[in-house]
Amino acid sequence: MRLTAAVTILGVVAAAGTGCSGGGDGPANPVNPPAEITVTATLADPTPALLTSAGPTLVTVPTAWAGFTLRCVSLASPPAMASGVANASGGLSFTFAAKGVPFGCYLVDAGGTAVATLIFASGPNHGLSIVLNGSVDLGAIVVTPGSGVAVAQVPTGGSLGTTTPAGLACPLGMWAFDAGASGTCGGSHITADFWIARDPSGSFVSSFTAFNTMTRIDACGPESWARVTTSYTGNSVVIGPFDASRAGCPAKTMTLVMTVDASCRTMSGNGIEAGCPTGQTLCTCGTIPMTAAWH
Repeated sequence: MRLTAAVTILGVVAAAGTGCSGGGDGPANPVNPPAEITVTATLADPTPALLTSAGPTLVTVPTAWAGFTLRCVSLASPPAMASGVANASGGLSFTFAAKGVPFGCYLVDAGGTAVATLIFASGPNHGLSIVLNGSVDLGAIVVTPGSGVAVAQVPTGGSLGTTTPAGLACPLGMWAFDAGASGTCGGSHITADFWIARDPSGSFVSSFTAFNTMTRIDACGPESWARVTTSYTGNSVVIGPFDASRAGCPAKTMTLVMTVDASCRTMSGNGIEAGCPTGQTLCTCGTIPMTAAWH
């Protein structure tokens, strides 16, 4: 897979002693934390069909949403985390201190497996974080089976999160990656969003969403990997391995190994593919150079 990625890294816990500090402009304030907001939404299947290169694939069996959990984390200092558990109709709600600061979300199924990253759409624009200035109903969150992608529209009064708030430790924040052009989706660059967070145990975690790529469901479009294992040691960020399988290449994985500069404004490194059998021309692995810029 060839990747051009716009990466969003959400700071859940300020990583004291882990390197440089992010210095973005934003409203996060450890003395006056954000006010609480309540977010409601309804998980939904795509309708009427999911388009693949082989034609439309009808979604004929509704997903049993009961027990699915939407988990969200704010890009603020101090951070906030919240979860909303869906009922049988897909409805969910949660309250957390995130008024006026960016936050991102991912979806976990009833068995505890992370299955999708939430993408926020606003006209032709999209991102993995949103800023809300009050309680809202996000409406339908459309979850595309097999792609790791869930999409919600930015509601009235909300906006896409585009700037990293001040006071977050490196490498937390928003990033834009570049890894070259796609060879399978019209030659357009693959773009993506990325966020990295710390969970309550203190471990880093991230979600990665690529756009304009040939996806696991055999269609050009977005593809996402939620709650990916992530580490940050010294100035090295390692994300993955995560599933990069395709038809005829079921065991392929990718790991991003990146070095952050002293100012925490750029990353450079490689996407390293693995799990390809020898002697197969349709299932090959390689190393993909990547760079990233903080914003």
